[in-house]
Order: sequence, then structure tokens, then C-alpha cells
Amino acid sequence: MDSNQTSAFPGNNIGLTTVTVPGFPQESTNRFRDFSLTHTYAFSDHLLNQAVLGYHRTTGILSQTYPNTSFANGAGCGGSGAITLQSLCVPKPPAFDNSFPQVLVQGAFNLGGNGQGVSLFQNFYTFDDSVTYVRGKHSLHFGGGIDRAQINEPNFHFLAALGYLSFNDFLLGNTFVSVDVPGLFGREWRAWNGDLYVQDDYKVLPRLTLNLGFRYERQGQLGEMLGRAATFDVAAANPNPPAAGTLQGYVVASNFPGSLPTGPDGSKPVRAGTNTALNNDGQNGWEPRIGFAWQLPGTNRMVLRGGYGIYYTRTTGQPFFQLLASPPFGLIRQSFFPTIANAFPAFPALPFFPPYQPPTCSAGACVPGTGTSLTPTIFPPNFRPPIIQQYSMDLQTALSRDTVLDVSYHGARGSKLVQVRAFDQAVDATVTPIRGQTSNTLANLPLRQPIEGFNSSAATTVETAGASWYNALGVSLNKRFSHGLQFLASYTWTSALETDPGYVSGLLDGGVLQGNQTDRSNYGFDSFIRPQRLVVSYLYNLPSPENHFSVLGRLLSGWSVAGVTTFQSGQRLTISESNEVNAFGIVGADQDRAQVSGCSTAQLVTKGPVTSRLNGYFNNSCFTAPAIIGADGVATAFGNGGIGNVAGPAQQDFDISLIKNIPLGHSEARSLEFRAEFYNAFNTPSFALPPVLDAGSVCLVGVDCLTATKGVVGFNPDPAFGVISTTNVAPRIIQFALKFYF
Repeated sequence: MDSNQTSAFPGNNIGLTTVTVPGFPQESTNRFRDFSLTHTYAFSDHLLNQAVLGYHRTTGILSQTYPNTSFANGAGCGGSGAITLQSLCVPKPPAFDNSFPQVLVQGAFNLGGNGQGVSLFQNFYTFDDSVTYVRGKHSLHFGGGIDRAQINEPNFHFLAALGYLSFNDFLLGNTFVSVDVPGLFGREWRAWNGDLYVQDDYKVLPRLTLNLGFRYERQGQLGEMLGRAATFDVAAANPNPPAAGTLQGYVVASNFPGSLPTGPDGSKPVRAGTNTALNNDGQNGWEPRIGFAWQLPGTNRMVLRGGYGIYYTRTTGQPFFQLLASPPFGLIRQSFFPTIANAFPAFPALPFFPPYQPPTCSAGACVPGTGTSLTPTIFPPNFRPPIIQQYSMDLQTALSRDTVLDVSYHGARGSKLVQVRAFDQAVDATVTPIRGQTSNTLANLPLRQPIEGFNSSAATTVETAGASWYNALGVSLNKRFSHGLQFLASYTWTSALETDPGYVSGLLDGGVLQGNQTDRSNYGFDSFIRPQRLVVSYLYNLPSPENHFSVLGRLLSGWSVAGVTTFQSGQRLTISESNEVNAFGIVGADQDRAQVSGCSTAQLVTKGPVTSRLNGYFNNSCFTAPAIIGADGVATAFGNGGIGNVAGPAQQDFDISLIKNIPLGHSEARSLEFRAEFYNAFNTPSFALPPVLDAGSVCLVGVDCLTATKGVVGFNPDPAFGVISTTNVAPRIIQFALKFYF
């Protein structure tokens, strides 16, 4: 099976909130090939064996298209052909960057699409065997399996991006950030996985059944066969590197090709004992499960069910894909406030271990541009599979012969969840003095970082340190068909809390910490769920004359009404802001939560029908720059906004069908069915979330503030913040259908 898709307006990867301009489509080609051979053999009426041999292959190719243009720029740039950095007058761009330009303006446009291209070829070989044995009150199931995974990535390219915090900055050439990724990107990942399980469905009593099970899983970590797995061990780093720099903390795989280099201080990278460059922790999963079904004594109308299980979640290849940008075979280069001329410098031949060096500082002030500001994405050595505990309790009650009430509780507890964290955030020197610093200023920020030589905001670790808590109450009423009516009404009330915002739908299969990276301020509501949801589905056959074949019967009989009605509350949202003067160095776009001033949580969202708030869903007057806490009178605190502290638009939808069954002749052996289906029958608008959740950017008065003229620090509101421009449900759609039964 093949699937080809084109995204006309792909989003960007830089974190700025933008709208992609036409002309930069991204094409996705996917191919799937499957083979399965199953052998089932019954030894007796009590013993059955089933063996399955399988092969699965997927191919995914992502390509970014750039339009042909004709520029009449100054000497040395311009010309015609596909747009490049050189045609945009970026001087002497590296060859690996030149063909993949991107220009972004926060709250405005994205020129360059998504920018990424990749080819992935995945092969999976599996063998599983299961045995079922029934004896007396026991029904035993046991077996196991083994599989081999191959993931080959021969081609990848990133983009060369120039980001601006406002259109005014773009016009003035005040670049906020430049991003590119030089590297040797070919990879060949491999993993062996296995499992064994046993389960007993034990009918203890006629009214009580126990389900007892245990599963062992061996989740092999993804090893890299070319020797290109590498990371950086923060715990082994030199927090105070010598002026010439050091390589202390670098870790390479056991099959790293060639000899290890020596750093300026005599240090060398460490060769790990695995081809993952990690400890391969958590590969053995021990997973007990228990459940029961109990028909309560004294009645035949009530059944109580419950269960508990532990599950080790397989981490997908997406987090490991980020190691493409880890030294020595690659590096995510993020440079804040660069000039166009130095945004994309040349890069040494690979593999290359960049030494990290301290800045030149005197009297608590560091000279800009001195030392290094490395921006790797790394894995800690103890990276491991996440763990999920699931538990539930359900009470089912027969209210009548054809009506059942179901009340249930479902819960889940996640631990060791994947999250992305900036590992070198500067400390608060007023609380924890460091390197002689007892105050916080922008000038002494490099001196307050735990490890000198890394970027405080863009040096990140993909770690398994997150946690989540999910709790849900479900109530359903199910009426089986009788007297011409059947319906199912279901209500769910849920709460999902987590320490790594966006874990369910986040990047890299995990959440990304916002604001302070070192405390519990990232604990809050997940943005994926709808806290309350009511769904009612129904079918009603209208009363009709007894004689369906009379003239009156043919006209009035056979009519039915069916439909699905949905009401759901809005998703939880987190308001962010960009802050270039954060005292702790967390200065990336959307990396801090917004500062709320003078407003309660209820006042953050404007009042009235959503239709009257499409151009201002949020109360912009509630958001401003954080308080200045620096001794220099400039550096600010983190924003005080909470995680998931506001709700998006609620939704409601009515889908209705009108059905007429017309018998042909004087029997029901042949008939016509006519259906008139009304999707969103009442044309009720259900609005999508505001695409821009960044309230604005903190600015310096007299430098890049658009309106503020007093004080030192101001705030540039984002004009696109809180603007709702799309709906989640299409306008009313009417369709007719005619079906012939014979």
C-alpha cells in the first residue's frame, strides 16, 4: 500500500508562531509492505498452539520544495532559480545550508516551509508463539516472541533559519536567532526485542472470575551500527573548563570508528560499552497484571469489574533521531542576535568534538562573543523506557431488561516520561552564590551557568524524568432497541496533570519544559484532553400503521431518525511569551510562560460568545513583561502564568439522519432505503484553538520596543495572539443516499 500526501503550508521547526506563505509545499511519500504466515494446531480439545511469522516494511520520504524565483538584489546575490541563502544576500553560506533557507517573523510569516527532508526505511521481522490450555476452572494462555528491528536513514537535511521577533525587527535586520544543523546524518539503527507471558483466567466461583497475568519484556535499546551514536554526560562535565577548552563529558559508542581525539587540556571523550553510547537502563520490563469480574451477591443485575497493570512503553525512534545533531557527527547551531554575515559560519570536517570554553569575564561582566555557546541535543546515560501504571473500576447495573447503566473510573500514572529540558540554565546567585557571583545580571549570566561554555537556553537534554497523572469518571446509559428506540449516552469527566507540558502531543514523543527548568512550575494540566465530554447517539423508528403495504402505510411507515450529538469543553491552554532579557538565560521563542498582571485566572479569557471574540479570545491587557529582578535593572524573572490555566473554545455538534424504508411489492424481501444526512445540522460553528498562544515579546525600551517609551524593559504584544481564524467542524453538509436491498 502506498500513500502520498502534500502539505501546502507546512509549519516551521524553530518554535516561532508563524503562517507559511504559499510556494513551499512539503511532500510525504509512504509505502507499506506486509507479510504474515500463521500456523494453528489443535493438539486436543484442551490444548491449542498458534505460531505467527511476520515481516513488515515501511518507507517514508519527506521532501521540501522551494519555488523558482528571480531576484534583482545587489552584486554577489540575486539571480534566478530556486531560492537559496545566497539569493537572499547571505554572504558565503555553507553548501549544506545554502539550498534550504528559511526566514520567520514571529506572529507573521514563514518563508521556507518546514525545511526538512529525510528518507527512512524500516524493516521488522517477528516470530510469536502462543499456547491456550483449558482445564477445569482455568483457562491458561502463555507464549512469547522475538523480533528484530532495522531503521535505516541514509538521507537527511535540516534548514538554515533566520528568526525575528517582530516585523519591525525584520525590516531593521535585527535577527533574533539563526539555526542550522551541519552533520554526517546517515544512520543504521538496530534492536532485538523479546517477550514472555502467562495468563490464567480463573473462574473461582460461578459469580467471580480472576484474571492473573505476568509479562516479561526485553526492550532492546536502538543501537547504531555505523558507530555514530554519541552524547554528552552532564554529570561528567567540567563545570569550570580551562580557557583553551575541554572535551570532558563527551561519550561515544563502543563501535566509534577511529581513534579518540585529545582536547586542549589533555581530556578525551569516553568510549561507552554499548553501541548506543548509553547505559541501556530499563531494558528488562517486569509487568504484572490482575483483573476481576464479580457478579455482586444477592442480585443478578450488578457486575463489578476492576484491573491493574504495569506497562513499559517502547520509546519510538523519534527521540533518537535528535542525536543526529549531537557532536561529533552533528550539531544544532543556535546563535542569538547574530548579524546576517555571521549567522551561518563554516563548520570543521566531521567527526568534530567542539571543546567548550569559558567566556572572558572581569568584575562580574563577561565579554560578549568570547568563550563558546554550544547548543547540542543530548541524552543522559540513564535514558530508559517510560513506565505506565493503569487501573480501573467499573460497576455495571441493569436498570431494566433493555437498559444498562455503567459507572466507571479509569486512572493512569506515568513515570520516567520523556521530556526536553535546557540543562544549563543559569542559577539564582542571590540564593546559590556561584563563581563569586551573588547577584543576577545579564552580564554575569555565563558565570552563573552550572557548566561554562554551553548555551543556557538551547543546550537541551532529552531525558526520561517526567511524570503524569490521569483520572477519569465515566457514566454511560445504554438502551437496547425496544419500542422503536435505542440510544447510548456517555459522559466523561477527566483530569490529566503532568510535569512535562505537552507530553501526549509534544515534540520528540515528550513534553518540553517552559520557563524555569529546575523547579515544579511546569506541573499543570495537559493540553490534549477535553475535561468534559457528552456524546448521545440514538435511533428512533417513528410509529407507523399496522399495514405497511396499504397506500397510507407505504406513505407513513418506514420512517426513522438517527443521530449523534456531541458537547465537549475546551482544551487546556498555556500562554507563553518570548523574553530576550530573562535573568536565567531562557531566551528562546515561546520558552517562557507569560507574565500575568492584575488579572485572575477567570479574567484571562474575554467574555461573551466565541463569535464575538474571534479577534480577541484572550484579554491582552492581562499580559506584560515579568518583574525586573536583576541588579543591573534589566534582567527579569520568569513569567508567573500557569500550565494549562486557561480553556479554549467549547464545541458542540449535531449530526442527524432522516431515513425512509420503502418496501417493493407486498413483502420486505426487496426494498429501497432513502437517507438524508445532515452533518452539523444546525450549522453550529465549533471554533479551533487560537493558533498563536504567544502573548508577545519582552523588549528593551529604545532598542526594539514598538510602543513603550518609559523605563528600561517593555512588552511588544503579538497582534496575532488570541485570534481565531479556523473551525474544527465543517459548515453544514447535506448528502442523500439511496440503497437497494434484495
